[in-house]
Amino acid sequence: MSLIPFRVNIPDEDLARIGERIKSFRWNHFPEPYEAADWRYGPPAAWMRTLCNYWLTDYQWREAERNINTVEHCLAKIGDQEIHVIHERGSGACPRPLLLVHGWPYSFASYLHLIEPLAHPERFGGHRDDAFSVVIPSLPGFGFSPPPVAPVGPRRIASIFNQLMTDMLGYDEYLVHGGDWGSAVAEMLGLHHPASIRGIHLTMLSVRHHGAAPRSGSVGAAPGPTERSFAAREAELWKNKSAYARIQATKPLKLAYSMFDSPVGVAAWIAEAFHAWSDLSQRPFSDAISMDRLLTEIMLYLITDNFGPSTWIYVAEPLEG
Repeated sequence: MSLIPFRVNIPDEDLARIGERIKSFRWNHFPEPYEAADWRYGPPAAWMRTLCNYWLTDYQWREAERNINTVEHCLAKIGDQEIHVIHERGSGACPRPLLLVHGWPYSFASYLHLIEPLAHPERFGGHRDDAFSVVIPSLPGFGFSPPPVAPVGPRRIASIFNQLMTDMLGYDEYLVHGGDWGSAVAEMLGLHHPASIRGIHLTMLSVRHHGAAPRSGSVGAAPGPTERSFAAREAELWKNKSAYARIQATKPLKLAYSMFDSPVGVAAWIAEAFHAWSDLSQRPFSDAISMDRLLTEIMLYLITDNFGPSTWIYVAEPLEG
Protein backbone atom coordinates (compact mmCIF):
# COMPACT_ATOMS: atom_id res chain seq x y z
CA MET A 1 0.00 0.00 0.00
CA SER A 2 1.30 3.44 -0.90
CA LEU A 3 0.32 7.11 -1.14
CA ILE A 4 1.08 8.97 -4.37
CA PRO A 5 0.78 12.79 -4.54
CA PHE A 6 -1.87 13.89 -7.04
CA ARG A 7 -2.82 17.17 -8.68
CA VAL A 8 -5.91 17.88 -10.79
CA ASN A 9 -5.07 19.08 -14.31
CA ILE A 10 -7.68 18.28 -16.94
CA PRO A 11 -6.50 18.47 -20.57
CA ASP A 12 -7.93 21.31 -22.67
CA GLU A 13 -9.17 18.85 -25.27
CA ASP A 14 -11.34 17.10 -22.69
CA LEU A 15 -12.94 20.40 -21.70
CA ALA A 16 -13.44 21.30 -25.37
CA ARG A 17 -15.12 17.96 -26.05
CA ILE A 18 -17.60 18.51 -23.23
CA GLY A 19 -18.30 22.04 -24.44
CA GLU A 20 -18.97 20.87 -28.00
CA ARG A 21 -21.45 18.28 -26.81
CA ILE A 22 -23.33 20.92 -24.80
CA LYS A 23 -23.39 23.28 -27.80
CA SER A 24 -24.70 20.57 -30.11
CA PHE A 25 -27.70 19.66 -27.95
CA ARG A 26 -30.79 20.11 -30.15
CA TRP A 27 -33.09 22.14 -27.94
CA ASN A 28 -35.48 22.86 -30.83
CA HIS A 29 -36.22 19.12 -31.04
CA PHE A 30 -36.54 18.63 -27.31
CA PRO A 31 -40.17 18.14 -26.16
CA GLU A 32 -41.26 19.65 -22.85
CA PRO A 33 -44.37 18.13 -21.19
CA TYR A 34 -47.28 20.40 -20.47
CA GLU A 35 -47.05 22.09 -17.05
CA ALA A 36 -43.49 20.88 -16.49
CA ALA A 37 -42.12 24.08 -14.94
CA ASP A 38 -42.49 22.78 -11.36
CA TRP A 39 -39.95 19.94 -11.75
CA ARG A 40 -42.65 17.26 -11.43
CA TYR A 41 -41.26 15.49 -14.52
CA GLY A 42 -37.63 16.47 -13.92
CA PRO A 43 -35.61 19.61 -14.66
CA PRO A 44 -37.72 21.99 -16.80
CA ALA A 45 -36.31 22.66 -20.26
CA ALA A 46 -36.19 26.41 -19.65
CA TRP A 47 -34.14 25.88 -16.49
CA MET A 48 -31.81 23.45 -18.28
CA ARG A 49 -31.28 25.93 -21.11
CA THR A 50 -30.33 28.58 -18.58
CA LEU A 51 -27.91 26.21 -16.86
CA CYS A 52 -26.29 25.17 -20.15
CA ASN A 53 -25.97 28.77 -21.36
CA TYR A 54 -24.25 29.67 -18.09
CA TRP A 55 -22.06 26.57 -18.41
CA LEU A 56 -20.85 27.67 -21.85
CA THR A 57 -20.46 31.39 -21.20
CA ASP A 58 -19.75 32.06 -17.51
CA TYR A 59 -18.66 28.90 -15.71
CA GLN A 60 -14.88 28.54 -15.41
CA TRP A 61 -13.57 25.02 -14.78
CA ARG A 62 -10.00 26.29 -14.42
CA GLU A 63 -11.09 28.46 -11.51
CA ALA A 64 -12.75 25.47 -9.86
CA GLU A 65 -9.63 23.42 -10.56
CA ARG A 66 -7.41 26.02 -8.83
CA ASN A 67 -9.69 25.91 -5.78
CA ILE A 68 -9.59 22.10 -5.74
CA ASN A 69 -5.79 22.15 -5.86
CA THR A 70 -5.43 24.40 -2.81
CA VAL A 71 -5.56 21.26 -0.64
CA GLU A 72 -3.34 18.18 -0.63
CA HIS A 73 -4.49 15.30 -2.84
CA CYS A 74 -3.11 11.80 -3.16
CA LEU A 75 -3.95 8.40 -4.59
CA ALA A 76 -3.93 5.42 -2.24
CA LYS A 77 -3.67 1.83 -3.51
CA ILE A 78 -5.56 -0.50 -1.18
CA GLY A 79 -5.71 -4.05 -2.43
CA ASP A 80 -6.93 -3.89 -6.03
CA GLN A 81 -8.68 -0.53 -5.53
CA GLU A 82 -7.12 2.90 -5.98
CA ILE A 83 -8.72 5.68 -3.93
CA HIS A 84 -8.43 9.44 -4.38
CA VAL A 85 -7.95 11.15 -1.00
CA ILE A 86 -7.71 14.66 0.42
CA HIS A 87 -5.75 14.75 3.68
CA GLU A 88 -5.47 18.06 5.56
CA ARG A 89 -3.56 17.76 8.82
CA GLY A 90 -5.06 19.91 11.54
CA SER A 91 -3.45 22.58 13.68
CA GLY A 92 -2.28 22.03 17.22
CA ALA A 93 -0.46 19.22 18.93
CA CYS A 94 -3.12 16.52 18.67
CA PRO A 95 -5.82 17.16 16.04
CA ARG A 96 -8.58 14.55 16.02
CA PRO A 97 -8.79 12.51 12.81
CA LEU A 98 -12.12 12.97 11.01
CA LEU A 99 -13.24 10.98 7.97
CA LEU A 100 -15.82 12.73 5.76
CA VAL A 101 -17.65 10.37 3.38
CA HIS A 102 -19.77 11.75 0.55
CA GLY A 103 -22.63 10.04 -1.28
CA TRP A 104 -24.32 10.17 -4.68
CA PRO A 105 -24.50 12.44 -6.68
CA TYR A 106 -22.03 14.37 -4.56
CA SER A 107 -18.24 14.32 -4.53
CA PHE A 108 -15.27 15.37 -2.42
CA ALA A 109 -15.96 18.92 -3.66
CA SER A 110 -19.08 19.02 -1.48
CA TYR A 111 -16.78 19.19 1.56
CA LEU A 112 -14.08 21.56 0.29
CA HIS A 113 -15.54 24.58 2.10
CA LEU A 114 -15.42 22.69 5.43
CA ILE A 115 -11.76 21.73 5.37
CA GLU A 116 -10.16 24.94 6.61
CA PRO A 117 -12.65 25.66 9.45
CA LEU A 118 -12.35 22.07 10.68
CA ALA A 119 -8.58 21.74 10.32
CA HIS A 120 -7.62 25.27 11.37
CA PRO A 121 -10.34 26.71 13.65
CA GLU A 122 -7.95 29.38 15.00
CA ARG A 123 -8.27 31.15 11.64
CA PHE A 124 -11.98 31.62 12.32
CA GLY A 125 -11.87 32.73 15.94
CA GLY A 126 -11.69 29.23 17.39
CA HIS A 127 -8.99 27.32 19.25
CA ARG A 128 -6.18 25.23 17.78
CA ASP A 129 -6.92 22.48 20.30
CA ASP A 130 -10.32 21.95 18.63
CA ALA A 131 -8.78 21.10 15.25
CA PHE A 132 -9.40 17.98 13.18
CA SER A 133 -7.15 16.25 10.69
CA VAL A 134 -9.60 16.00 7.80
CA VAL A 135 -9.63 13.01 5.45
CA ILE A 136 -11.96 13.08 2.42
CA PRO A 137 -11.82 10.05 0.13
CA SER A 138 -13.72 9.73 -3.13
CA LEU A 139 -15.92 6.63 -3.20
CA PRO A 140 -14.75 3.96 -5.68
CA GLY A 141 -15.87 5.03 -9.15
CA PHE A 142 -16.41 8.64 -8.05
CA GLY A 143 -14.28 11.68 -8.82
CA PHE A 144 -10.65 10.62 -9.26
CA SER A 145 -11.10 7.19 -7.67
CA PRO A 146 -11.02 4.70 -10.57
CA PRO A 147 -14.00 2.36 -11.02
CA PRO A 148 -13.95 -0.89 -9.03
CA VAL A 149 -13.59 -4.12 -10.99
CA ALA A 150 -17.20 -4.97 -10.02
CA PRO A 151 -20.07 -3.20 -8.24
CA VAL A 152 -19.11 -2.48 -4.64
CA GLY A 153 -21.38 -1.72 -1.68
CA PRO A 154 -21.03 0.16 1.62
CA ARG A 155 -19.63 -2.77 3.60
CA ARG A 156 -16.69 -3.27 1.23
CA ILE A 157 -16.13 0.49 0.96
CA ALA A 158 -16.07 0.68 4.76
CA SER A 159 -13.31 -1.93 4.85
CA ILE A 160 -11.27 0.01 2.27
CA PHE A 161 -11.70 3.29 4.14
CA ASN A 162 -10.78 1.73 7.48
CA GLN A 163 -7.56 0.42 5.92
CA LEU A 164 -6.93 3.90 4.54
CA MET A 165 -7.33 5.51 7.97
CA THR A 166 -5.48 2.93 10.06
CA ASP A 167 -2.90 1.18 7.89
CA MET A 168 -2.04 4.01 5.48
CA LEU A 169 -2.57 7.20 7.47
CA GLY A 170 -1.71 5.70 10.84
CA TYR A 171 -4.78 6.70 12.86
CA ASP A 172 -5.66 4.13 15.54
CA GLU A 173 -9.06 5.77 16.15
CA TYR A 174 -11.09 8.31 14.24
CA LEU A 175 -14.46 10.01 13.88
CA VAL A 176 -16.72 9.57 10.83
CA HIS A 177 -19.31 11.75 9.14
CA GLY A 178 -21.39 10.22 6.36
CA GLY A 179 -23.77 12.03 4.03
CA ASP A 180 -26.27 10.29 1.75
CA TRP A 181 -24.69 6.96 0.68
CA GLY A 182 -21.77 7.91 2.88
CA SER A 183 -24.16 7.41 5.81
CA ALA A 184 -24.42 3.73 4.89
CA VAL A 185 -20.62 3.51 4.73
CA ALA A 186 -20.35 5.19 8.16
CA GLU A 187 -22.86 2.72 9.61
CA MET A 188 -20.83 -0.20 8.25
CA LEU A 189 -17.68 1.30 9.75
CA GLY A 190 -19.36 1.43 13.15
CA LEU A 191 -20.71 -2.11 12.79
CA HIS A 192 -17.67 -3.91 11.40
CA HIS A 193 -14.77 -1.78 12.72
CA PRO A 194 -15.87 -0.61 16.18
CA ALA A 195 -12.35 -0.67 17.61
CA SER A 196 -11.33 2.12 15.22
CA ILE A 197 -14.43 4.31 15.44
CA ARG A 198 -14.78 6.93 18.18
CA GLY A 199 -18.16 8.10 16.92
CA ILE A 200 -20.26 8.60 13.80
CA HIS A 201 -22.51 11.39 12.53
CA LEU A 202 -25.11 10.68 9.83
CA THR A 203 -27.41 12.69 7.59
CA MET A 204 -29.50 9.61 6.75
CA LEU A 205 -30.51 6.35 8.43
CA SER A 206 -29.89 3.41 6.14
CA VAL A 207 -30.03 0.50 8.60
CA ARG A 208 -33.15 -0.08 10.68
CA HIS A 209 -34.88 -2.92 12.42
CA HIS A 210 -36.62 -5.01 9.76
CA GLY A 211 -40.20 -3.81 9.26
CA ALA A 212 -40.00 -1.25 12.05
CA ALA A 213 -40.58 2.47 12.01
CA PRO A 214 -38.30 4.64 14.18
CA ARG A 215 -39.19 3.90 17.80
CA SER A 216 -39.33 5.96 20.95
CA GLY A 217 -39.71 5.05 24.59
CA SER A 218 -38.75 1.68 26.01
CA VAL A 219 -37.29 -1.18 24.01
CA GLY A 220 -40.05 -3.05 22.21
CA ALA A 221 -42.59 -0.22 22.47
CA ALA A 222 -45.02 0.00 19.57
CA PRO A 223 -44.49 2.95 17.20
CA GLY A 224 -46.49 6.01 18.24
CA PRO A 225 -48.39 8.48 16.02
CA THR A 226 -45.25 10.50 15.25
CA GLU A 227 -43.29 7.42 14.17
CA ARG A 228 -46.18 6.08 12.07
CA SER A 229 -46.64 9.46 10.40
CA PHE A 230 -42.92 9.65 9.62
CA ALA A 231 -42.91 6.14 8.15
CA ALA A 232 -45.96 6.92 5.98
CA ARG A 233 -44.41 10.15 4.65
CA GLU A 234 -41.16 8.38 3.93
CA ALA A 235 -42.92 5.54 2.11
CA GLU A 236 -44.86 8.02 -0.03
CA LEU A 237 -41.67 9.94 -0.80
CA TRP A 238 -39.83 6.84 -1.97
CA LYS A 239 -42.82 5.61 -3.98
CA ASN A 240 -42.77 8.76 -6.10
CA LYS A 241 -39.06 9.64 -6.12
CA SER A 242 -37.08 6.41 -6.12
CA ALA A 243 -37.08 5.68 -9.87
CA TYR A 244 -33.47 6.85 -10.21
CA ALA A 245 -32.34 4.44 -7.48
CA ARG A 246 -34.19 1.49 -8.99
CA ILE A 247 -32.53 2.07 -12.36
CA GLN A 248 -29.09 2.51 -10.80
CA ALA A 249 -29.57 -0.61 -8.66
CA THR A 250 -30.89 -2.89 -11.40
CA LYS A 251 -29.71 -1.62 -14.80
CA PRO A 252 -26.68 0.64 -14.20
CA LEU A 253 -25.05 -0.23 -17.54
CA LYS A 254 -28.21 0.69 -19.46
CA LEU A 255 -28.05 4.11 -17.83
CA ALA A 256 -24.28 4.40 -18.37
CA TYR A 257 -24.58 3.87 -22.14
CA SER A 258 -27.31 6.51 -22.33
CA MET A 259 -25.31 9.09 -20.43
CA PHE A 260 -21.73 8.40 -21.53
CA ASP A 261 -21.60 10.99 -24.31
CA SER A 262 -24.29 13.40 -23.07
CA PRO A 263 -23.13 16.16 -20.69
CA VAL A 264 -26.64 17.65 -20.80
CA GLY A 265 -28.13 14.29 -19.81
CA VAL A 266 -25.70 13.86 -16.93
CA ALA A 267 -26.38 17.44 -15.79
CA ALA A 268 -30.15 16.87 -15.81
CA TRP A 269 -29.89 13.56 -13.92
CA ILE A 270 -27.66 15.07 -11.22
CA ALA A 271 -29.42 18.46 -10.97
CA GLU A 272 -32.77 16.76 -10.38
CA ALA A 273 -31.32 14.96 -7.36
CA PHE A 274 -29.86 18.18 -5.94
CA HIS A 275 -33.24 19.90 -6.42
CA ALA A 276 -35.22 17.03 -4.86
CA TRP A 277 -32.97 16.84 -1.80
CA SER A 278 -32.57 20.56 -1.12
CA ASP A 279 -34.63 22.30 1.54
CA LEU A 280 -36.66 24.68 -0.61
CA SER A 281 -39.33 25.48 1.98
CA GLN A 282 -38.08 29.05 2.44
CA ARG A 283 -35.73 29.68 -0.47
CA PRO A 284 -35.51 29.02 -4.21
CA PHE A 285 -33.20 26.39 -5.66
CA SER A 286 -30.85 29.10 -6.91
CA ASP A 287 -30.18 30.07 -3.28
CA ALA A 288 -29.73 26.48 -2.11
CA ILE A 289 -26.74 25.90 -4.42
CA SER A 290 -25.07 28.23 -6.88
CA MET A 291 -24.73 27.29 -10.54
CA ASP A 292 -20.95 27.29 -10.13
CA ARG A 293 -20.99 24.75 -7.30
CA LEU A 294 -23.58 22.60 -9.06
CA LEU A 295 -21.61 22.61 -12.30
CA THR A 296 -18.40 21.69 -10.49
CA GLU A 297 -20.14 18.65 -9.04
CA ILE A 298 -21.44 17.74 -12.51
CA MET A 299 -18.05 18.31 -14.14
CA LEU A 300 -16.37 15.90 -11.72
CA TYR A 301 -18.53 13.13 -13.17
CA LEU A 302 -17.84 14.19 -16.78
CA ILE A 303 -14.09 14.83 -16.77
CA THR A 304 -13.47 11.43 -15.16
CA ASP A 305 -16.07 9.47 -17.19
CA ASN A 306 -17.28 8.18 -13.83
CA PHE A 307 -21.02 8.79 -14.12
CA GLY A 308 -21.65 5.14 -15.01
CA PRO A 309 -19.37 3.53 -12.38
CA SER A 310 -20.74 5.86 -9.68
CA THR A 311 -24.13 4.16 -9.96
CA TRP A 312 -22.63 0.76 -9.09
CA ILE A 313 -22.88 1.50 -5.36
CA TYR A 314 -26.65 0.94 -5.69
CA VAL A 315 -26.23 -2.66 -6.90
CA ALA A 316 -26.95 -5.15 -4.11
CA GLU A 317 -23.78 -6.24 -2.30
CA PRO A 318 -23.30 -10.01 -1.79
CA LEU A 319 -23.73 -11.17 1.79
CA GLU A 320 -20.84 -13.63 1.58
CA GLY A 321 -17.30 -12.70 2.65
